Amino acid sequence: IYRDVTNSRKSTSREFFYPHEGLSCWFKEIVVPFTDGFVVTFDDITGLRAHQEELRLHDQRLRLSTEAGSVGIWEWVPDSGHLDCTELMLEQIGLDTDSFDHSLDAWLKAINPDDAPELRSAIEKSIEREENIELTYRVGSGQGERFMQIKANFVADAGGGRLLGTNIDVTDVHRASAA
Repeated sequence: IYRDVTNSRKSTSREFFYPHEGLSCWFKEIVVPFTDGFVVTFDDITGLRAHQEELRLHDQRLRLSTEAGSVGIWEWVPDSGHLDCTELMLEQIGLDTDSFDHSLDAWLKAINPDDAPELRSAIEKSIEREENIELTYRVGSGQGERFMQIKANFVADAGGGRLLGTNIDVTDVHRASAA
């Protein structure tokens, strides 16, 4: 690595694990060309690597549990108008991930027109009053009609707030209670 930096005159870096005499650490090595040679720095990134692994495991648990429970997740930021959804939620409401424009209007167009005003109103009230939401709406029609339950929490932040929510298909529960 040092010869390559000397010959190419280009900086490089690498991360490596160093187990030595009871010391087990991750290091980041940065090699920078300098006048007639190079300068090398080593940073102990063991803590960073541990946090990265913790985040990876947390993300994996969240992903697997939401998939197992068929829970779609969404976040709407009113200041930007951006709606971020998991692929599962988009599938639940019949939207294509490639063509979805990440707007609240796109979501509202995908649901039953009779339910869209109630959902829009609940979202607007949630933002105005800093309240949570819980309601059921329909997607599709006829035999393909599905019932979705959303639960969302208002989260205050420096940007004025946002809604973080879940979308769960409760069609079977709804049909069983109607029977």
